[in-house]
Amino acid sequence: MDKEKRIRQVADAKSNYLLSIQESSASARLISLFDDGTFKSTGTFISSKPYDCESDGKQPKLEGVITGYGLIDGRLVFAYSQDYSNLNGAMSCVAAEKIVALYDLAAKNGAPVISFLDSSGARIAEGTDILAAYGKIIKKAASLSGIITQIAVVCGPCTGAMSIVAHSADYIIVNEKKGSLYLIPPSVVKSVTGEESGSANDACLNGFAARVCKDDAECTACARELMSYLPANNIEGPVYTCECTDDLNRATSVISSISDLDTIDIESVLSDIADNGKFFEVSQSYGADIRCGFLSLAGLTIGFAASDIKVNDGYTSVEACKKTARHINYCDAFGIPFLTIVNSNGFSETSNNAGDVAKLAASYASATIPCVTLNLGKAYGSLFTVMGSKSVGCDLAFAVDFAEISVMSAEKAVNFIWHDRIDGTEQSQKTREELYEEWNTEMASPLRSAHGGNIDDVISGDDTRVVLIGSFEMLSSKSEMTPTRKRSNLPL
Repeated sequence: MDKEKRIRQVADAKSNYLLSIQESSASARLISLFDDGTFKSTGTFISSKPYDCESDGKQPKLEGVITGYGLIDGRLVFAYSQDYSNLNGAMSCVAAEKIVALYDLAAKNGAPVISFLDSSGARIAEGTDILAAYGKIIKKAASLSGIITQIAVVCGPCTGAMSIVAHSADYIIVNEKKGSLYLIPPSVVKSVTGEESGSANDACLNGFAARVCKDDAECTACARELMSYLPANNIEGPVYTCECTDDLNRATSVISSISDLDTIDIESVLSDIADNGKFFEVSQSYGADIRCGFLSLAGLTIGFAASDIKVNDGYTSVEACKKTARHINYCDAFGIPFLTIVNSNGFSETSNNAGDVAKLAASYASATIPCVTLNLGKAYGSLFTVMGSKSVGCDLAFAVDFAEISVMSAEKAVNFIWHDRIDGTEQSQKTREELYEEWNTEMASPLRSAHGGNIDDVISGDDTRVVLIGSFEMLSSKSEMTPTRKRSNLPL
């Protein structure tokens, strides 16, 4: 074959490849994910069917997954996208090899992996070989957990073994209209339990999905925004989202204007603290009494967990404990400083599962990242201990001057401890109200906790942002060694 013919052959192959994917949603997702003109494919011409020189020049059918890399805001990211238009995105052994090879490249470069999952399942004809191929992807994703950031975007069906790959990611984003995430087919589950399952809404309510978006474009934009807060790997160090244009000394007027601890709008508080009023929330619908996500302070990415007293009658649920524990674990694995904002009546009285609360306590106790806690409102009983107190490992703890911190609420304390001071006459209700006020003023004062060293400082609402920025700045060089062990055996 002469040179010109060989060049034409390659050019024709590339032309056919581009033609085959130009209307593919799999390709469109990758192009919109990356900065303009930066996407480069890998394993472009890999096929299950070897090229046959006697096939009249016809090119073999390419695999139903596109792999490659590009830049997001100038940072290297690897990604793969399953192509449902190609045999319904059915996974083959060769497609699995492409994905594993992409993970290997990402690991060598310490770069994140974003997966767009859209497949009806496996190519059954490949037998147990395809099951083994799935296992290789699962092992690769699991072995890189906590080393590189992984985001799964469920754009269509994500079934069986591929749903395990999705759950191995740090965060899952689901297409509300087309996305479905399940290990067992929903029809089978319904025949056994009578319940619907597998939808984007189920993924959201069960805490699997960090975000549910209306379409592919919104999913891709969401992945880009989330990546702007996250480090590429576990040794990159703190992430600065951008040059901070917000006033570092800005007064937090929303916090200073709080008059009722039971009606605090936590979203307004987070906006009041964060640079330019922006924050990114994850898993909002699951365990909604604690809001988790990311914000920036002086340009530095901070993970946060903030009590929302408007939800669940002001109590903290076990679902919120599990969500917060996982969020802390991610931040600790990737060196993201953590902020806890407390305002809760205590742990939910409708559930008595200490094991789930132990997960949260263990996450705080084992974290080596900079941790700062702000007691914004109520902090009663063991919740004060578990939610980022100094005793479980928090570096600094503050309370605003109107916070209430106590072993129990005033109502419970008066009934349990001061019941003898209520005479049972017509004036007893007035006396009860006076005792509530006395308890909150004397026994639940943040100064009392500060006297015992459990609070580092009692601050005014206006100074909250300034104090938090200064605290994380001081802790930026924190280094903490932990004892050598293979793994802990705390509740999973």
